[in-house]
Amino acid sequence: MASQMKTTRSVAVIGGGITGLAAAHHIRELDDSCNVVVYESSDSLGGVLQTTSIDGYLIERSADMFTTRDASAIDLCQRLGFQEQLIGTNKQHRRPLIVRDGQLYPMPTGWSMLVPGSISSVLKSPLLGFGGRIRVLFERFVKSRESTEDESLADFARRRFGEQGYQRIIQPLIGGIYTADPEKLSMKATLEVYRELERKHGSLWRSRKRRQPRDVSSDKSSGARYDMFLTPEEGMQSLVKCIADSLPEGSIRLNSPVQSLESIAGNRWKVFSDDSETEHDGVIVALGASAAADIIRTVDSEMSELLGSIPLAGAAILAIGIDRSQIKHPLDAFGIIVPQVEDRPLIAISLSSVKFPGRAPDGKVLLRVFVGGATQPHVLEWDDEMIKQRAWKQVSELLEVTGEPELMELFRWDGKMPQYHLGHVELVDQIQKLSDSHPALELAGNAYRGVGIPACVESGETAARRIINSL
Repeated sequence: MASQMKTTRSVAVIGGGITGLAAAHHIRELDDSCNVVVYESSDSLGGVLQTTSIDGYLIERSADMFTTRDASAIDLCQRLGFQEQLIGTNKQHRRPLIVRDGQLYPMPTGWSMLVPGSISSVLKSPLLGFGGRIRVLFERFVKSRESTEDESLADFARRRFGEQGYQRIIQPLIGGIYTADPEKLSMKATLEVYRELERKHGSLWRSRKRRQPRDVSSDKSSGARYDMFLTPEEGMQSLVKCIADSLPEGSIRLNSPVQSLESIAGNRWKVFSDDSETEHDGVIVALGASAAADIIRTVDSEMSELLGSIPLAGAAILAIGIDRSQIKHPLDAFGIIVPQVEDRPLIAISLSSVKFPGRAPDGKVLLRVFVGGATQPHVLEWDDEMIKQRAWKQVSELLEVTGEPELMELFRWDGKMPQYHLGHVELVDQIQKLSDSHPALELAGNAYRGVGIPACVESGETAARRIINSL
């Protein structure tokens, strides 16, 4: 009897960040006979997910945790057998502080994203004037918007909660997550669940009394759902390493920037990297929008142009290590967020060693200071020393610090944050339609349908499933 031999297929994954690695891993899960080659332009994997250890401080250079509200990341960790290496946030001080007139005040108890907390906590909040408090409470009487057209976060928040509620609470809380300009940030692309709550319940206040989405808090904490966040005990890079180690030997090619692609006979693809040319049955481009546009240009100029039209913003993170005795503030929060109206060259301060154990030596504190973003791009034009000096001045004032820190490390991420402006959903739909016209070509990453680690994992795994189904 003649035996049939299974043809070995090959898929190129361009980009060795968390999206590309998740895609490569999932391809192997779906078909362990498929050869996967990950092309990474730099000398290390992980993209912006990088962990640095200095003198007992464990420092994340970008994201330092991921939510379990979206299951993609935690599911991947479980399949990798990595879940035992994950830790949750400390149970104390699960709240942010917000700056007003140079002072730090807690967010009203129970306030979660765009859903307010208790009436009494709003009435007592020094973050709002008397008129601002009444206007926030009045939200339950504001009519729902009849139009289904997209609107900006700023317009949505002002319409529901008034100017003070937007400026003093919602803008710093939401704007910092996306490092975006709230006047341009698309509700449809980022916070559609709250538009749905408005349509269903007529009020975000009233939605608390009924069935709530998983990201609406019903506990006594404030701000983000800190009880739903996890991080690897040894840092994000340990997760990157675990995924990479799960791939067959020879799957990863570092220092291999891809210049272009070419569609060839038989619905196959030729990948041009440095001086080499390789052929594959499918390609996943898991890069930022700008880099993807460059590679796609020779394949589809229209798709390349659309990719290049996705706006980008940058940010810088300053890690500060300091002795606890130098800080007068009680450090009774996970972080400090700064409203735009405060006019400070600062987005937020994360109290990393308060949020997670093992981030600083005993008696020390690790802070991560965020500057730049879409609303303060001029800050990133400063040289490193000026950013350090200005950021340290902010920290010293807000936390009442004496002396100098023992550690200051600056990490720049220029043009790494895609901006989900009004019309983003429609733009991505156009890009997807063009991508679908090219067999066995997929795009994945944070530029399309979600930012954050779970969204990147889901994007990579979705691309992997589509590729396998198309071969």
